[in-house]
Order: sequence, then C-alpha cells, then structure tokens
Amino acid sequence: MLERTAQSNGDLQQTLLAEPPTIEPEQFISAPEADQSAYPLTCYRHAAVQTGLRCNRCNRHICIKCARRTPVGYRCPDCIRQQENKFYTGLVWDYLIAALVAFPLAFAIVVGFWYVLFEFGFISIFLAVVGTCWVSGFMADAVHWAVRRRRSRYLGYVVAGALMIASVPFLVLSLLWLDIFSLIGLGILLVGGIKIIFARLY
Repeated sequence: MLERTAQSNGDLQQTLLAEPPTIEPEQFISAPEADQSAYPLTCYRHAAVQTGLRCNRCNRHICIKCARRTPVGYRCPDCIRQQENKFYTGLVWDYLIAALVAFPLAFAIVVGFWYVLFEFGFISIFLAVVGTCWVSGFMADAVHWAVRRRRSRYLGYVVAGALMIASVPFLVLSLLWLDIFSLIGLGILLVGGIKIIFARLY
C-alpha cells in the first residue's frame, strides 16, 4: 500500500515538473473584403468624376456639381425634379394660352416703351426703370390668370420669349437710328422684365 502511494506521488511530481502544454494562438477569421468593382464610385451623370457622395433618396452616386442640398440631405437632380413635378398642375395647352396672351401684351408694352424712350430722351431711362417693374408684373399676372393660376415648369420661358421677340424689331430700329436712350431703355425692359416674369411664374 505504501509503495503504491509513493509511486503515485512520484508520478504526480513528474507531471508537475513536466513542460507546460503549449497553447496555440487563436486564429481570427477576417471577413472578405467587399468587391469595389461591383459598386461604381463615379457620378451617375458624370462618369469621369469620382465621388463617395450618394443621393439620400435613390442611393445613386452624385458629384458636387449634381448634389442639391435639401433639409433632409443631399439629393440628385432627378429626385429633385420628381419632387417638383408634384407642384406643377399645368396642362399642355396652357403654353398655347400663354403665348396667345403674352405676344399681344408684349408687343403693346414694347411699342409704348419705345415711344416714351424716343420722345423723352434721357428722362425716359428713369421712367423705364419704374415702368419695367409694373408692366412686366402685369404681363406675368395676366398670363397666370389666363391659365387659371395653374403652374407649369416652362410657362415663364414662353412669356419671357414673347417679350424678347417683340423687342427685336425696335432694338434694330434704335440701333439703325443710333438712339442710345432707346437702346438703354429697351435693355432695362428686357433684363428687368425677364427677371420679374420668372420670379412671378416659376
């Protein structure tokens, strides 16, 4: 009995004196890298421009030129256009109505302007500044009333185009007669009038 106990103690001492077992380090398995080629990092409208910015609605890549800042983040022009279309209630024939109303009004306005500019000379420039605000606003409101206050994306272009076309013959006459005051006054009418028309009909 004593011999067995001594033998067990000897085996235990040999086990304790033996080298500790080696523990292999854990092998961490890393996730595979995403294939960048599957996700183009270029603007969907400008293929040569690299970008990391995305539209927060359609999730397409957009560059700085295409990004439109909104209260909820950056969006692409297509998403902005779709959102704006909800506010345009105009019909196709509204453009025809606008043209029929705008062209006679524009011609009458330009004739009246040209007569005042031709008769009053230098003083007519100040009259042109004041008159432009009134007549262009009246023209835009008349067209807006004619289409029953419906909004269209290109309605302002039709009205502004009518004003430009009506002004061309009188600009040519003023240039041939070297009437500087008429040229300046008609220029004020065109620049100021177009801005006011777009502001009213956009």
